[in-house]
Amino acid sequence: MPCTYAYRSLELAAHELWRAGTPTPFAVIADARRDTWHCVEISSPSGAQPLRRLPAPVLAEMASDLFLPADFRTWAAPPRTAQPVPYSIADLWRLQGDAELLLPLSEPDARFPEGPAYVSWTPRIHRAPNRAST
Repeated sequence: MPCTYAYRSLELAAHELWRAGTPTPFAVIADARRDTWHCVEISSPSGAQPLRRLPAPVLAEMASDLFLPADFRTWAAPPRTAQPVPYSIADLWRLQGDAELLLPLSEPDARFPEGPAYVSWTPRIHRAPNRAST
């Protein structure tokens, strides 16, 4: 039976930075839209912390150096300076042969860092705003 595997791009980049001797703590980030950022932080030699989604103000206060994979799309500027790092899956994968970065999955999954949040709403018919005469 075929098996589906997943990997996390930020963990791949973070592991390479750690392997190359980047001083800890540091974090690899990617724009998550709506003034939030995906973040994988390495704060000790024991490895990466789980992927988190952080508001920009929280990311701005982190003591870690920030790295942003080159060519990852951003919709907003990082809340503070982030150093660009090369991101070529083929090159990174070749260098990371010993890392446990593949996660077996029973079926494909988007792997969001948190579950969906739903909000109740009351449907209303759209009406043009009243124009007050002046």
